[in-house]
Amino acid sequence: MNSTLILYESKYGTTQKVAHILSLILGPSKLCNIEENVPDINIYKNVVIAFPLYEEKSGNNIIEFFKEHSYDFSKKRVCIVSVGLSKADGIKYGLRLKDIIKKDDIYYYFIKGQLEINKLDDEDKISLEVFCNKVKIPFINMGRFEYKNVINAGVKIKEYLDRPKNEAPIEVIKNEIERFIKENNTCSIATGYEDFLRSTPIEYKYFQGNIYIISEGGLKFVGILQNKNISVSIYENYTDMNSLNGLQISGEVELLDEHSSEYEKVIKLKRLEFGKFNKLPISINILKIKPSKFEFLSSKFEEMGYDVKQNLINA
Repeated sequence: MNSTLILYESKYGTTQKVAHILSLILGPSKLCNIEENVPDINIYKNVVIAFPLYEEKSGNNIIEFFKEHSYDFSKKRVCIVSVGLSKADGIKYGLRLKDIIKKDDIYYYFIKGQLEINKLDDEDKISLEVFCNKVKIPFINMGRFEYKNVINAGVKIKEYLDRPKNEAPIEVIKNEIERFIKENNTCSIATGYEDFLRSTPIEYKYFQGNIYIISEGGLKFVGILQNKNISVSIYENYTDMNSLNGLQISGEVELLDEHSSEYEKVIKLKRLEFGKFNKLPISINILKIKPSKFEFLSSKFEEMGYDVKQNLINA
């Protein structure tokens, strides 16, 4: 299992919020404050380390922990997340931590934090006021914490951590994806726009790399008409961990013109008579989904000696 341990330290709560949001996006994961009982790091494939930036106090507890405990990170993916006002400081203390854990290939991410004067303890308040006077900047609240930035960070970090270590050749991935799509005929499509979301189970037809869906209409078109992005899921019933098969497809959707040759071609692929089809008392819509990214979780990859999850980006 590609599990992730998220270790963090937080004095005023912002980094704790960041770590919690990341733990949800990066699952399966374990969230742990560095001052608590840290689980066995060796059982995790990925480690995310998050700490706040407070000048020379930045990441103190994290740094002291790894000075006292030595782990082999050579086969793990590591991400260092710094939260504060200065990206330069994030890089500075990130590199310091990198030297301590002896890991060269690390993914770094800086998240803008916020400083609220009234939340500081007396020691930090005095220290900050002295610093602000020294560099001649106002001693006021600074920065702004935004959930959206943390969520975007989670997406980027997830993409990095999920990148296969034992990647299958592209042709192998393509063949397995095509086989799986052709062996099935039902999917779930997710569409949405602003606050409106809709997930619809529906039959599909796969032809020449595209997915076609025949629909009488419905609420899914609220999203489709305003947002060309679509997500498609094809999966089998779960039996056990040795028989996993689930495919997620990201792509763009378009509504075919009912007078187009492509519309007629799809009708014929479904073995329907085009003439009779046009005489139906209702209008029939055909959606064309052009896949841009495939994320395939399949036990067959593991049987071949590759990671169980493989990704494919359409050129």
